[in-house]
Amino acid sequence: MKLSLTILLTVMSMLAMAQAQFVSPIEGTYGEDFVLVNYVDWGAATSIKDNHCSSKSYNGHQGSDFVLKSFRQMDEGVNVLAADSGVVIFTHDGEFDREKVSVISKGLGNYIGITHDGDLQTYYGHLKKNSILVDEGDTVYAGQVIAQVASSGNSTDPHLHFELWYDSTFYIDPFQGSCGNFSSYWIDEMPYDSSFIVLNSSTWNGLPTLDTLREAPLLVDTFDTLDTYITYWSLLHGLRAGDSISVEWLTPDNTLWFENGYNLGIDWWYYYYWSYIDLQDSMPYGEWTVNFYRNEVLENSRNIYYLEPEVVIVDTTDSTLAVKVNYQAAKQPKIWQHQDLVLNDLSVECHYDLYSMQGAIVKQGLTSSSQPVQLGSLSPGVYVLYIRNEEFGRLNRRVVVK
Repeated sequence: MKLSLTILLTVMSMLAMAQAQFVSPIEGTYGEDFVLVNYVDWGAATSIKDNHCSSKSYNGHQGSDFVLKSFRQMDEGVNVLAADSGVVIFTHDGEFDREKVSVISKGLGNYIGITHDGDLQTYYGHLKKNSILVDEGDTVYAGQVIAQVASSGNSTDPHLHFELWYDSTFYIDPFQGSCGNFSSYWIDEMPYDSSFIVLNSSTWNGLPTLDTLREAPLLVDTFDTLDTYITYWSLLHGLRAGDSISVEWLTPDNTLWFENGYNLGIDWWYYYYWSYIDLQDSMPYGEWTVNFYRNEVLENSRNIYYLEPEVVIVDTTDSTLAVKVNYQAAKQPKIWQHQDLVLNDLSVECHYDLYSMQGAIVKQGLTSSSQPVQLGSLSPGVYVLYIRNEEFGRLNRRVVVK
């Protein structure tokens, strides 16, 4: 008992003398590039309590989690920074970095440890494979790029797990709070955020799983009768126990087509929610609206476009199909205006994929106003032509009969 009391007093004395010395360990802007989802757990036994007496943690959590919005963002590269000058004491690399299932035994995965003045150590976990830029014994400076964020080890989403330790014996919460430390270790501490945020949202022409949404599929907002599903999905921060969330699907004349939702039983600080409809023959063509509500307040809205089927007949004596899509319409699509085989002019290059009715890719490449799709080598038959753009997703789909 006496030993425990001595240790407690030592730790409390150390915390009281905390000096603001750390810079942010992750590159980017809070709320735009990442969010803080979990802080150090201050709860006794099995209770959960973060440094602001709330639930942004989980039982026994010893660090702070800076979480990205998707694996697609991870692939683009988000840098991890040394929080302070010091000497690298540990590195571990080579672990798989796209984990989506929590396995405690996998630990921090790829990680770096750095020792600093004041007998402090920082650890940077779940790093991208082969991204570590420092070796044991290297001296680093505050703000130096040392690796990139990923999802290696015991991780379900791409994030940086940051830990602070004293004498490699006691872990410390670097943030201040009414239920935590009196002072902060950060030179410019990120404000505690318990607000509700729609971090990401989109529509898609598939039936997703949680793993699908973690990849953040590219926006698809133009659909036709060859699609099976239309999905709206969102990534949310700051849901609280008792909150109601719902999605409504409105037809072009603003009639409610479908609605679903439910009430939450616990707090959620990083939460995927999706709703989908089956495409049916009775659905009206035109511009639909999908609205997302939290506690009956409209928080997010998306427009989608359900297009009337378009069949293009290609004369066997004319083997060129001119495919042109309006660039402005791609950003704010409307019902496509076309004349003969030509849509409005396109100033940017698009990809095309031509499929047989059996689902095999027959032809693919690039098309623009100066690059028509050549169909001369095709056998007579029925094909499906997809036009897509990396920025805007799928722009058009046609049935081609030759």
